[in-house]
Amino acid sequence: MLVRIRRIFTWTLVVLVFLVAAAAVFAFYTARRSFPQVDGLVQVPGLEAEVQVLRDELGVPHVYASSQHDLYMAQGYVHAQDRFYQMDVWRHVGAGRLSEMFGESQLETDRFLRTLGWARVAEQEVAALGAESADVLNWYAAGVNAYLAERQRGGLSLEYAVVGLTNRAYVPEPWEPLDTMVWAKVMAWDLSGNLDREIERAVLLNTLTPDQIDDLFPPYPSDHPVIVGESESPLEDSAERSADGNAGTAGAMSVAPAPASMAGPALVVQQKVAALDELLIPLREGIGSNSWVVSGERTATGMPLLANDTHLAEQIPSIWYQMGLHETAPPALGGEEPGVTPAASAGGPRLNVVGFTFPGAAGVIIGHNSRIAWGFTNLGADVADLYIEKINPENPDQYEVNGEWVDMVKVREEIRVAGGAAETLTVRYTRHGPVVSDTFGPLEDIGRPSGLAAPVPEDYALSLRWTALESSNTLQAVRKMNLAGSFAEFRLAAQDWDVPSQNLIYADVDGHIGYQMPGKIPVRVRSRAPSDTITHDGRYPVPGWTDDYEWIGYLPFQRLPFVLDPPSDYIVTANNAVIRDGMLFSNVPGAWLPGQQAATPTNVDVLITTDWHYGYRAQRITDLIEDAPDKLTVEDMRVMQADSYNPNAATLVPLLLGLDLEAAGVDSTRVGAVTDARALLDGWDLREDVDSPAAVLFETFWVHLLRDAFADDLPADMAPKGGSQWFEVVRRLVDVKTSPWWDDSQTADVVEDRDAILVRALVGAVDELTTLHGDTPGDWRWGDLHTVTFHNQTLGQSGVPLVEALFNRGPYPASGSTSLVNATNWSAQAPFEVTSLPSMRMIVDMADLDASLALHTTGQSGHAFHRHYDDMVRGWQKIEPAPMAFSREAVEESTRDVLTLTP
Repeated sequence: MLVRIRRIFTWTLVVLVFLVAAAAVFAFYTARRSFPQVDGLVQVPGLEAEVQVLRDELGVPHVYASSQHDLYMAQGYVHAQDRFYQMDVWRHVGAGRLSEMFGESQLETDRFLRTLGWARVAEQEVAALGAESADVLNWYAAGVNAYLAERQRGGLSLEYAVVGLTNRAYVPEPWEPLDTMVWAKVMAWDLSGNLDREIERAVLLNTLTPDQIDDLFPPYPSDHPVIVGESESPLEDSAERSADGNAGTAGAMSVAPAPASMAGPALVVQQKVAALDELLIPLREGIGSNSWVVSGERTATGMPLLANDTHLAEQIPSIWYQMGLHETAPPALGGEEPGVTPAASAGGPRLNVVGFTFPGAAGVIIGHNSRIAWGFTNLGADVADLYIEKINPENPDQYEVNGEWVDMVKVREEIRVAGGAAETLTVRYTRHGPVVSDTFGPLEDIGRPSGLAAPVPEDYALSLRWTALESSNTLQAVRKMNLAGSFAEFRLAAQDWDVPSQNLIYADVDGHIGYQMPGKIPVRVRSRAPSDTITHDGRYPVPGWTDDYEWIGYLPFQRLPFVLDPPSDYIVTANNAVIRDGMLFSNVPGAWLPGQQAATPTNVDVLITTDWHYGYRAQRITDLIEDAPDKLTVEDMRVMQADSYNPNAATLVPLLLGLDLEAAGVDSTRVGAVTDARALLDGWDLREDVDSPAAVLFETFWVHLLRDAFADDLPADMAPKGGSQWFEVVRRLVDVKTSPWWDDSQTADVVEDRDAILVRALVGAVDELTTLHGDTPGDWRWGDLHTVTFHNQTLGQSGVPLVEALFNRGPYPASGSTSLVNATNWSAQAPFEVTSLPSMRMIVDMADLDASLALHTTGQSGHAFHRHYDDMVRGWQKIEPAPMAFSREAVEESTRDVLTLTP
């Protein structure tokens, strides 16, 4: 009997192995069918002339065309070659059409996305496009569709074979300009300010006092740097500046009117964020970026160096796609020599730009042309407000406005479902925007907190206003930025960058460095009268039934902070505060509420945000620049991007080393093990490299500390996640040895102080590590715990191991940690897997553009099993970006494949 069972087991195992092997072979050969042609000749109908696509050993293409028509068309074609499935998914996300691809499982997500109405706003933007911007999007779409037509006879991507197992009828639609515009809305959501924190504070008001919440959301540290220093003038009031200065007349304070629109802001609600996190870049503390630029006064070459790394969610394929776009023919009516300058001429500027693109969008988002370089970090401006609407109990489609009931506007949406019946969704709008509470139930998470500006009504709904759901010109800004040749032209381009609000850094071949803050910044009513003490700072949901909390306009671009050639000879942006208190203007007269008499002044606030990242990365970068022993080089900038120094450890390690374990009551049988482990911290350089045992102990201690100090006071789903907010909370708290936060409310007979909780967390960390990783602390390795797995956004978390194995890559050991310069972020709620990271790195040398470096996370290809699917991972791990060729000579020297596209 036992022999028979063994035989059955053996044959079953053989069959399973055979089936897995057969599936792998099928997948491999199916994937190969979709690999694009990268050399030889391909006919592309619609081109005006021959186009060359030169790819290097990492698959980075440089496109050479004699017109912008052909250049953008070829960009669309090449994007589709390598990333069409990614593009297809993202347009379905943006339009709330995921159910069409993946069936009923995505209905809840689609309902929420349709409620937000990204596609409705994008349709307005497409209709309002100027001729040049419309041409660019149409040319790009023509290139994408040329590739789709070519591939109707073959495979587009392996993912479609998997999708076809449950949705055989699915056929990708042709690409449209609307699909590109929707992409911009998705990115705006991903980088949208403080929406999550506004909800979090409101929820916490159910159990904590406003003062306690202020402890958990402290102000920006006074000892950390701001982007625009006190000695620099962020607001230039002169009517004229040089060609490298102002983008217009600043003049007197004025307010651009806020349009009354059916489009409002997006809401971060716990349930919906959890669903969207699988598809969108999550709104979490680690989402941010680093950028800095140093002038020639601090560099070995005497010319500026610019560095940028953007921190976004891990994913495969990468969100970025590297590319060069080179217009080879001179403008129609003369102009400069090719490749010398893109500055405007009688025939228009010439496109000659390299850098990082978004598949699905035309142009280069981050990079450089032959005269200027630029980078981005997220500003995190507070550009969305949640409004509590008072609902008529006798008619739920009416809401109160200044004492009167007003009808909501209704929009009906049809959601098609693969394998099921279509569903009709009714989206309701108030004057502020969509009623988002219709798509996630009774908002039990928010409750009826007593600390808001006014009591929450018995019958209420939530609507939000968000700048990204009003028409914007962001994609037009990209085109202008690609063609800019001076700081003045760069600022003119930035003037169209409405959403998402960003920090823009700049350098040029004339030696200038600069900074510009763009975006729509709301002007909020502060009070109805000088005696009124109620303020509207965007930190909490506010009453929607009165005008006391309205937006009355946007701050004009000329009033937004910018810097050109600062005295410090460097500019650092790392999601830190732009200015010291976050307030551009306070109590400025001269703005009036709609409908009021002009003689009735209203005090207003022009607030950027109160929810900055807390400046730890910015401080470290500043220190590295200030303390550099020699003039800076490209290699120095690379080393800075790799920096894994932990400032949180600088706060806590001295306290840990000073603890008296025996006096604290640690069991005598455990004192030795804890002491031995703690010795790792003595002399530690505070760097979290992959082979560091001290990093293992410290970060495990940090997780225990957050739990031991705060778990008894916070809802379970709002336990601390870590990051710079909690660095600052704890840094302030450790100076107060007997704070109520240290006391564990679950130990009724004991009042714990700071040292008691530190000891508890340290002992707990050592016990955990000893159990899981052995009793030899010197053998612990940070890279064994702290790893990254790159997940395919749709199929990589399907729950089917075989499918996940086809598309995911990892785990890989990762250096760095949360809120360090090398920001490989993880959540203390689920340590230590990396959730967001430096998604690209770029260093531009203005003395020699061919000496610049660049790389993103995984690879250029979106095709599983392709050699360029994951061939960038090793360079990303080692923080060794590749050469970023720009000149034709350098591009040709690095070329591996040459594809010629013919009309």
